[in-house]
Amino acid sequence: MKTGWAALAVATVMLMAGGCGQANQSTSKVPADAVKVKVVASDFKWSLSQTDFAVGKPIDFVVSSKQGTHGFSIDGTDISQTVSQGDAPVNVVFTPKKAGTYTIRCDVYCGSGHQDMVAKFHVH
Repeated sequence: MKTGWAALAVATVMLMAGGCGQANQSTSKVPADAVKVKVVASDFKWSLSQTDFAVGKPIDFVVSSKQGTHGFSIDGTDISQTVSQGDAPVNVVFTPKKAGTYTIRCDVYCGSGHQDMVAKFHVH
């Protein structure tokens, strides 16, 4: 009986932790003034419909995958969102606080060209 309760407790903690992480990474509450950017992941590359943005203006990255499963992440932030081929696009909202060049990477191993799956965007 103790083993059953322990397993239930571990499963509950894992479920709660997984749910909490997802809530911080992607949002369905997109600000009305957000700049919409279509992002498509395919084998070893990102395609963005726009790459220049303003400081303090929210960006709604609408991320989908054309091929395979990928992880949309922005260096220096806590953004990390998995997207898979065939799934509905995911909204990832990011509001840049400072000017500079930002790097998007795939943080889910996707094959031999994974390390090259990088894109840049600029904030002025």
